[in-house]
Amino acid sequence: MARQLELNGIEVKRFWVDPLPVMSNLGTCKAALRMFWNRSVLAELERCSRECQPDVWLMHNLRPVISYGVYHLGAKLRVPMLQWLHNFKPISPSGTLMANGEVLQPGGGSVVFRECLAGSWRGSRLQTSMAAAVDIGHRWKGSFDHVNRWVAVSEYMSGLFRQGNWYPDRLRWLHHCWEISMPVPSLPVLKGRLPYFVFVGRLVPEKGIEFLVGLFEDEALANVELWVLGEGELKAELEQRGINNVRFIGYVAGEEKKSIIASSLGVLFPSIWEEPLSTIAYEAYEQSVPFVTSRVGGMPEVVNHGETGWVLERGDRTQWVEVIRLLVSNRELVVSTGSKGRAWLEANVSGSVWSDRFKELVEEARVDRDSRVINV
Repeated sequence: MARQLELNGIEVKRFWVDPLPVMSNLGTCKAALRMFWNRSVLAELERCSRECQPDVWLMHNLRPVISYGVYHLGAKLRVPMLQWLHNFKPISPSGTLMANGEVLQPGGGSVVFRECLAGSWRGSRLQTSMAAAVDIGHRWKGSFDHVNRWVAVSEYMSGLFRQGNWYPDRLRWLHHCWEISMPVPSLPVLKGRLPYFVFVGRLVPEKGIEFLVGLFEDEALANVELWVLGEGELKAELEQRGINNVRFIGYVAGEEKKSIIASSLGVLFPSIWEEPLSTIAYEAYEQSVPFVTSRVGGMPEVVNHGETGWVLERGDRTQWVEVIRLLVSNRELVVSTGSKGRAWLEANVSGSVWSDRFKELVEEARVDRDSRVINV
């Protein structure tokens, strides 16, 4: 995002803090206090802000390191503030709106209670409860009142925050932007290599990887492979199943990752949780390959069903097998769908398009700042 703003004529000052020192000590009283109000980080931010005099703060992932004390500091300095929402914090302690694999509905105190009971954040009841206490404390303190615009990454996500009655008059949505590069060359065609699809992501239950690997045990998909790009807690277990046409590539990035995607018949995204919006769809479109996703969260907003890809019911084996077989048997469809995905990417989330919309949100935030009397 910062790079796209710079490429479109906006000066950007980055203020990033390494989370590892705090994350490694979560559970201690000192870490809990820093999560609530990180005095040293806020002092450095104030110094930097007074020095460069920014027109706006664009904020990400403030908890657990920078702390929500940043909102009071921004109000004190009279800086318009945009909070980027790419997960469900602060209406969900873990940011996932999930407990024990179940999707929760925002509103009331049940989300907080159930996530704490399940230990949804970092697999720890203590750490989830600490995070919840920080959120509740800052809500009581009025910290969130100072934010001028809350910007969700999808209309769907914005709707869930509205459902939780989270500052509906200040909620907006804006899809992720993407730095679009030319498609890379495909991998060399190897004799005897089967055509393949790609999964990209963490190998964790909520990404639906167990369901997807299970699909490729079906005899109907014996003539096609699944290449799994990523690491995670389920990798060893899935590898032990020994499915011949599933290849675990591990973590790859850069040109290698792009080449693997470009040579595939499509990217498969079988997520089972309410994804706010995953840019894996953009990675597929950039290489002009189809994208197949579950009907979850904000994903249907970036996939035109039957044109740039397919939106299927999560966990529906019949639907998923049918679409995979369709793409295996119809290479012209793969090409036409991929080219439409590339066109969608350029028209909707290129840096210039995104930056224009971002500037509108900044102006809204400035007007909102000027219209209010703030006591800190």
